[in-house]
Amino acid sequence: MTQTMTKTVQDFIKKPTKSETLLLNELSRQKVDQGESIFRFGFGQSPFSPPSVVVKALQDNAKNHDYFPVQGFPELREKVADFHSNRGSASIDPSQVFVGPGSKQLILNIMALFETLQVVLVTPSWVSYEPQAHLLGHSISRIKTSPENRWALTPEQLDKHLATLDPNVPKLMILNYPSNPTGQTYTKDQLSALAAVLKQHQCLLISDEIYGFLTFDQDHVSFIDAYPEGCIVTSGLSKWCGAGGWRLGVAIVGPGLLADLTEPLLGIGSESYSSASSPVQLAAITAYSSPDIEPYLQKQKLILKTLGTHMSTALSDAGIIVDNPQGGFYIHPDFSPFRDKLAARNITTNTQLCAALLEETGVALLAGSAFGHESGDLTARLAFVDFDGDAIMAESELTEDKIKQLAPQIIEGAQRLVNWVSSL
Repeated sequence: MTQTMTKTVQDFIKKPTKSETLLLNELSRQKVDQGESIFRFGFGQSPFSPPSVVVKALQDNAKNHDYFPVQGFPELREKVADFHSNRGSASIDPSQVFVGPGSKQLILNIMALFETLQVVLVTPSWVSYEPQAHLLGHSISRIKTSPENRWALTPEQLDKHLATLDPNVPKLMILNYPSNPTGQTYTKDQLSALAAVLKQHQCLLISDEIYGFLTFDQDHVSFIDAYPEGCIVTSGLSKWCGAGGWRLGVAIVGPGLLADLTEPLLGIGSESYSSASSPVQLAAITAYSSPDIEPYLQKQKLILKTLGTHMSTALSDAGIIVDNPQGGFYIHPDFSPFRDKLAARNITTNTQLCAALLEETGVALLAGSAFGHESGDLTARLAFVDFDGDAIMAESELTEDKIKQLAPQIIEGAQRLVNWVSSL
């Protein structure tokens, strides 16, 4: 007797969410194509092209079609280790470096090593951590931070939260700094205090430091120094080198984890992506070793700090809760001081808020709910990247006035937001 299947294939397919940043970028692009004036502050892509010396290295190596080792091309791993050792980390050995097609893939692979895992996220945090953990069937819990503390996680909050978790199931926290979406970072003392709590509760850490080398006024300090026995750092070329689409990420495994994680990471890498693109890996050797990189980084940081500070100051002066960014290219405005006025217009969620802003001002922001906030939290992420980064970088001498002059979308977009809240 033939059995008839009562469910369709669709009933058994996982339902992953689509990246909200990519969806918003596509919506903004569609509106531009339709002739609308849009201020694209929702999608966080670097406005700068990779340095010309790195682009040339990619061109020179485009013919290479070899499969490289799963862990990465040996010379590249040496250069990555040196680069990080000289910028905010203690001495990194090449054996600790794993190269993959983007840090996003590496974070997923690290979580995929575990059959069961308690993933701890900070609210707010980058949009893809939670969907990745869901895809892998891991449990997820969140620690909510506050604007009063610049959205920073405190040791007290961390200790209280970790104490509630099952001591018999491994724990892993993911922390990103400078933060996407807040633009805030941590000091050496703050990291040491957090590391002590993580160690006490035997909680592993992925420290997502993809924006680390775009820290403005202090040297970036890597978490791996404070917690070598339990930390994995992720980084790559997408932010500081303007090469997001090249998909080159790195993971640096703390020495205390290296013996346990090396073979599993190589195993899952070999069965998922085999190796990162060989021409990109060879070009990345130049990115991680050329003397042209330091002035390139310094110029980027000056531009981003100038424009981010202008944006945050303008919004803060208008009554929106927001801090000056300390690194990267994001700020995290909180519109809660206007809650009653917004409610009078039937705007009670951050999604409704961003929809109204896009429709009435042309300013595209990403709703705070994408970063773990509750829908009623009137927060959003603003990426101050809607400007021609190459045109500004081409200037031999830069002043704050010159930078602002060459970034009219940033200046006008800020003014449109100010005018909108002033009219409520």
